[in-house]
Amino acid sequence: MTGAVTGANDQYITINSTFDGTVTVNLLYYNDKADTDVTYAVEISVAGAYKITWKNEDGTTIDTTAVADGTVPTHTAPTKADDDNYTYTFAGWTPEITAVTGDTEYTATFKRTDKQVAAVVAMFNALPDPENVTVDDKDAIEAAGYALAALTNAQKALIAPADIARYRAIAEAFAAVDQAAADQAAVKGVTYLINKIPAEVTENDKEAVENARKAYEMLTDAQKALIDDETLAKLIAAEKALIPKLVNESYIENDVTEIIIGSSITVNCASTGGIGTKEYEVWYKNSTQTKWTKAQSFSANTSVNITPKHTGKYTVSVKVKDGEGKTIKKRMSLTVTE
Repeated sequence: MTGAVTGANDQYITINSTFDGTVTVNLLYYNDKADTDVTYAVEISVAGAYKITWKNEDGTTIDTTAVADGTVPTHTAPTKADDDNYTYTFAGWTPEITAVTGDTEYTATFKRTDKQVAAVVAMFNALPDPENVTVDDKDAIEAAGYALAALTNAQKALIAPADIARYRAIAEAFAAVDQAAADQAAVKGVTYLINKIPAEVTENDKEAVENARKAYEMLTDAQKALIDDETLAKLIAAEKALIPKLVNESYIENDVTEIIIGSSITVNCASTGGIGTKEYEVWYKNSTQTKWTKAQSFSANTSVNITPKHTGKYTVSVKVKDGEGKTIKKRMSLTVTE
């Protein structure tokens, strides 16, 4: 124990210590100058007490205390000021504090935390769990992602794998939620266009129907699956209502109605309206027979030659079929003479 004591001439001063009990030391101060007090520096060693020196990590002394033999010393935790890049948290003393058996020095240690890394982790922690993510979390999730990307690889290595995994799960959950919202928005727009089409469609509604079809075709397959059957059926019905009626305009070349046995005629197959590519089937039959003779199976060929083998009245039949399978038939008469 050390200290400074001041006393008057020929005066006893008592100093108490409680290292391992109370120790009383009596000092007699004598001053040969009667009118002047004297200050003495006194250092007293007390049996069974040891000097504990507490130091900063830079080696400077924080404090010294005296602790009785066998006692575990304690000291308030020191602090270290933050710098531009790091914060510091007291981590403990080195060496590890144990019951004292002699004079001992303890040095403070501090845990260093990267401020940029800590900010990213704080952004992660502020995010909702994956199952609670909504489209409203977009800005916060994207900001956390940008902050993470800005870190160096060394800084990223300081983030706990569990924190990285949680953020990735949140980002994946948001992507799913965001896509679902985009799908619903797209479907809502197409549904609106289809529902604007009137129940009774006229030629004036052609542009509206075409625009609705274009919008529908721009959807992904997953989005198309979200359009309900009733809405899609309305669009298809409107398109069919605008399709020109299929008309069979086939005719016998040169409008021939009578030929001599052994001669041939040419049937010209033609039509208007309908959908897609049209095909034609041609038959003919003598009025005295029940069996029809096929001159052409369904084909895109539009010119068919027929050579009747008997005299009499004939019926020539042309059936046209459009791309959707709709058919219409036309019959023509022909007389064959000798």
